Amino acid sequence: MKKKLTLQEIHEYELGILKAYINVCEAHGLRWCLAGGSLLGAIRHKGFIPWDDDVDLLMPRPDYDAFIKVAHEVENYGPYRAAAYELHNLAYPFAKIYDTRTSIRKLYDDDETERSLWIDVMPSDGLPADDRELERMFKKSLFLRKVLKIQYARLGEGKTRLKAAIKPVFKVLARPIGKERVCAMIDKLCRTYRVEDTEYIGCINFGYGPQERMPRDAFLETVKVDFEGISCNAPSCWDLYLRSLYGDYMQLPPEDKRRTHDMDVWVEEEGAQSGGRRFFTREIRTEDGYARTAGIKARDDVDAILTGAGWEGILIDVPAEDRAAQNKAQKLLYHEKLRRIWSKALADLGSGDTLLVQFPLVNHFITDSLVLREVRRRGVKIVLLIHDLDMLRAALRSDLSAGERLRLQIEEKDCLRVCDAIIVHNRGMKEKLVSMGIPAGRMITLGIFDYLIGDEKLQAETGRDLPVVIAGTLRRHKAGYVYALPEDVDWALYGVGFEGEETERIRYMGSFPPEDLPGAMRGSYGLVWDGDSADGCSGVYGAYLRINNPHKTSLYLASGLPVIIWKEAALAAFVERNRCGLTVSSLTELRQAMSAVTEEEYAEMCSNARRIGKRLRQGAYTLRAADRL
Repeated sequence: MKKKLTLQEIHEYELGILKAYINVCEAHGLRWCLAGGSLLGAIRHKGFIPWDDDVDLLMPRPDYDAFIKVAHEVENYGPYRAAAYELHNLAYPFAKIYDTRTSIRKLYDDDETERSLWIDVMPSDGLPADDRELERMFKKSLFLRKVLKIQYARLGEGKTRLKAAIKPVFKVLARPIGKERVCAMIDKLCRTYRVEDTEYIGCINFGYGPQERMPRDAFLETVKVDFEGISCNAPSCWDLYLRSLYGDYMQLPPEDKRRTHDMDVWVEEEGAQSGGRRFFTREIRTEDGYARTAGIKARDDVDAILTGAGWEGILIDVPAEDRAAQNKAQKLLYHEKLRRIWSKALADLGSGDTLLVQFPLVNHFITDSLVLREVRRRGVKIVLLIHDLDMLRAALRSDLSAGERLRLQIEEKDCLRVCDAIIVHNRGMKEKLVSMGIPAGRMITLGIFDYLIGDEKLQAETGRDLPVVIAGTLRRHKAGYVYALPEDVDWALYGVGFEGEETERIRYMGSFPPEDLPGAMRGSYGLVWDGDSADGCSGVYGAYLRINNPHKTSLYLASGLPVIIWKEAALAAFVERNRCGLTVSSLTELRQAMSAVTEEEYAEMCSNARRIGKRLRQGAYTLRAADRL
């Protein structure tokens, strides 16, 4: 059961976020200070402005960039999550930190990335001394911000009838530009002048205007001020800053000027017993009197992670039958049998419950969406966690008939439309589904699959002089590139189905169970590639890599091994952002790319791989997505 928060309660939740942020900054020696209304509140009210409902923070650009690299550490201090333009999970040119226990609805904005209560963290950049250049920069920034904000506008709402009426027109005009492109333009503008090279500093991306320009040295020097009992940093020139922004800042504004963000905030009440149960489906198949899991490593890990977080598994026990050998009548009967099994297993779910289904179903049937629809009518929240989308892969395959491709599209798309929330791999997959008519607001981005390892001490042996590891299926029809590897790099192959001959540079190391493989691997990097060619990932495989999170990426990182991945793969952005490997367009350029990495850079990649690997072994990404449901 959800409870609507009062303004005082909103303040309490935001203070928790602020404390987590300060802890991260202090741990890494990063500079920061209160800004805007939060600084005004600290000076005038010793805390929040009584009617304000947010926290504003500023960081010098070098410290802001450093913070982005460690922003995930806020999760160590509570139910918090960092988002930023640079992290590819926020379409604003700055950072936010969310309390994942909360949910919000803004009256005038409809932003799918703002679903929880937050605090803002913005960069301060160098500013020119020339007044005309300063005015030009802020005018351009203001225009771009308006283009960005109109794309978030909630249609049908407006502070005046005129604004409500013209919103649809401007939103249609702004849509082709795109939020990402606008953010990139603002970010480029902000970085025109480096903080270290100018006499002035200020916030350009979402600042107040030219009046925010402050003397750099005075602004970077900080003093301590009280903010709701928390000792916070303020620029030493806080009086000049506040007078420039607000004039006589100690004078209270008229009541009609005391504005908030026009939003409602809720939190799930602890101990609520009216519904609120959390379930996930566990598909197994009964064969010869024994039950065996039908899932692969990724599915089994999700089961274990959710169980550890208090979710309850619902067993979907399916009798094994050779579906390929059945005639049409037998297949229809088997589909009906599956429908009855699912309906019976989900019969006890009721209003307020949440059901997470790993998707696609291991044993799919033609009426699976109807079963989910019936459960949803009882008030159950349906969540799909995507492992693969056969309708996208099948649409690119020539070996399937048009009828089979159509059937897959109908089955899967119907399920996607029925559910309340979808946990997708990455932004590329999200954009693909949006183009197919799935609302963006339903989707939660996972980031990367977790990878549980029974023995936490199991790690790959790493070293710059060791071969590049390829782990996974090695059969020619599945991994043709393995048989076209460049001979100027050493390779170590782990997996089943190797059909080639070993050479001096290519060694087959055998196959290992998933739980043993991390400790068996020895290499410099782990390769994430697909398709027939070493010269790039083209065709069906390349198209799918642009939206898919290959599970072997998680294997390598969980094992402490940096990765090499195709530059156009969806996970390439994750690798570059976290500095845990290399991205290349072709394996023919691999030797040159590896040679360009210094000892220090390679050591940093290994360190980052181990840092991310620790989170993968703890199930952090699955838990973060589940907390946002």
